[in-house]
Amino acid sequence: GVHPDLSNNNHFLGLRLNTLLDRMSTEFSEGDWSEGTELRRQFEAGALKAPEAVFNRYKVGDAYSAAAVYYFKRNRVTTARQVINAGLQFAPDNMELKSRLYMINR
Repeated sequence: GVHPDLSNNNHFLGLRLNTLLDRMSTEFSEGDWSEGTELRRQFEAGALKAPEAVFNRYKVGDAYSAAAVYYFKRNRVTTARQVINAGLQFAPDNMELKSRLYMINR
């Protein structure tokens, strides 16, 4: 065809992953657990399927922090910790996630 297959285009995949992270952050911030969880699932599946796709590590911090705060506010500290650790798998040097993990573990 005239257009390359977008599912194999790393730039397109990176944009899609960034969009999923933005939406995940918004949904958890607004208290929509169901939609936020589905977006997280889609992000993680996409990021694991295409490890060469470039996505914004700061957005990982924002999205996973929003999810962690959602759980923490509901006294689900173990789940909040698990979410932060999951985010650190995708952005190991993210200071926002590292500091939240430190605060939770105190």
